[in-house]
Amino acid sequence: MKIKAVFEHISKSEGISIDDVAKKLGVAKSTLYYSINKDELSLKLKKQLNRIYPDYEYLINVEEIEDYDLNKVADFVIANETKLLEVDKFRLWLQTKVQEGVIEVLSINKEGK
Repeated sequence: MKIKAVFEHISKSEGISIDDVAKKLGVAKSTLYYSINKDELSLKLKKQLNRIYPDYEYLINVEEIEDYDLNKVADFVIANETKLLEVDKFRLWLQTKVQEGVIEVLSINKEGK
């Protein structure tokens, strides 16, 4: 029902009906309602949403975040603590290497001047 929520949000925020949203997007009402029923965007609808409402993906992601069960997230973190630590160590190592590379490039530029 994410897609329906997106169109309801657009409808409420602009003070227009969902049918008028379809007109504004330049798609048939049947296309819009088909996407709502399938809970999936058609390619044309996706392109039009990107063009007219570029932030629509944010609305979908916000709704997904609200669906998270904090206990399940905590259980996942605890169960995968060692893997998450390895990922974090790798991220720090990579960040250090990038910083060293930037410093090296900057020092070469200073010497060249």
